[in-house]
Amino acid sequence: MKTKFYLLFLIAGLFCNGNVSGQCLPFVDADSSQFIFTGSPTTGAALNWVNTTLVRGNIMYFGGHFLTLGQNTGHFAAVDTARGMLQGHATWPQINGSVYKAIPDGAGGWIVGGSFTMAGDSLRNNIVHIDASNHVTAFNPGSDNSVKSLLIVGSSLYVGGDFKHIGGIAKNRVAKVNLTTGAVAAWNANADSTVADMEYLNGKVYAGGYFTNIGGLARKCIAKLDTTLGAASVWNASATGASVRTIAIHAGILFAGGDFTNMGGAARNNAAALDTGTALANGWNPNVGGQVNKIFHNGATLYIAGSFGSIGTAGRNSFGEVDSAYGDTTAFNPVAPITYSSPYWIAPYYNDIIVSGNSIYLGGSSFYTAVGTYGTPFYCYLLKIDIPTSALFPKWCLSDEEVHTLGMSGGKLFAGGDFFELGYKIRHWAAAIDIVADTIASWDPEPSDEVYCLAAGPSKIYVGGALSGGGPGTYLTGEFILSTDPVTGLPDSFD
Repeated sequence: MKTKFYLLFLIAGLFCNGNVSGQCLPFVDADSSQFIFTGSPTTGAALNWVNTTLVRGNIMYFGGHFLTLGQNTGHFAAVDTARGMLQGHATWPQINGSVYKAIPDGAGGWIVGGSFTMAGDSLRNNIVHIDASNHVTAFNPGSDNSVKSLLIVGSSLYVGGDFKHIGGIAKNRVAKVNLTTGAVAAWNANADSTVADMEYLNGKVYAGGYFTNIGGLARKCIAKLDTTLGAASVWNASATGASVRTIAIHAGILFAGGDFTNMGGAARNNAAALDTGTALANGWNPNVGGQVNKIFHNGATLYIAGSFGSIGTAGRNSFGEVDSAYGDTTAFNPVAPITYSSPYWIAPYYNDIIVSGNSIYLGGSSFYTAVGTYGTPFYCYLLKIDIPTSALFPKWCLSDEEVHTLGMSGGKLFAGGDFFELGYKIRHWAAAIDIVADTIASWDPEPSDEVYCLAAGPSKIYVGGALSGGGPGTYLTGEFILSTDPVTGLPDSFD
């Protein structure tokens, strides 16, 4: 749906330099880190290209037909929470396939699971440990199919997903391995279908997924397992439906979300709260009108994300907030219903939630937010929301494909998914990179249309093309050359 344009930039200096230039410089195809320009999802073919480049000091400027600029990151990467700028890109080991789950290792690193074969230069089948120094460790159990859930309990790592072997040992879709050595334990819960999520409480592992048998007993979508043998307990919530996709435990209560109509002996649509002793549903009943992918606690409230149009009687566009006592929907509704009717629009679909300070971060699938001076719709797979004001942060942090998992560590937001670029920026027709720091520059003149020519003056960058104006918050007409500040891109005059 979107065309990507990969740019390689090392030898640009052979063609351009920091001297004052009075000519329109052509596009230079060079060799360095990969930067990616993308077009608009509303244009059908979504064509994008670069017409002209210019180097001034450490900054390389681009003009052409594109709407975003990002860097090739692989499928797991980090951004800072303030500006959405890519972090640790130079030393981070790129993962070459989809990442479905990532959890902190407790020492500044990450355990990452998904569907991949490489992490940096290391062969790793579907699971990898990356330490706090961004190095792939020797931990290497390896599985023969995707890993979708991870849970650390003491020195053990519980792994769930679609695999039938891990560490070369037959284990159906769930296993227990040593967190340091990767050695597979005798523990054998033996699920007959996908294990999608796990939580721990009081010496027991609670597993949710698509299974009908686990731990040696018939258990539909959710079960309570011992940590010694993997046997299922008598605890039986008897779900009716297709899946439990998320489990959250708070104050001794288990909250489950997924695709079901009955749970714990009560009618519950896609979300329920269960007693961890009796497996019976309590009075919490948000009655979600579609699939739930994530339940996240935030004090006295819970955030629910997935693919749905309502919570209770309130319309909600795949994300909402409810109280933890009864599941009543609150007034908080930052993601308003979307009315955009392009044939390329796909309904929002959220997979994960992280809350940090006064901000909510949402990762998911194909949805868009209108950003930029001209209100252009963009596919946007990672959102930041301000809790006090319910405001979205336009132009903050985006990825180019689905985000499956989110995590927070050291003031950085980590994301994993199907994407190739994390932290890309909205850049209408003109953009710049710092060729020393290997980052996207702040220069953002935001012209109104395609740029054909760039030229440098002593203290200005001149932008020429089909534009009729530019600058954040402005729309000026009747001009074809834009004079901009070389750092911010703000226009100050027209020639």
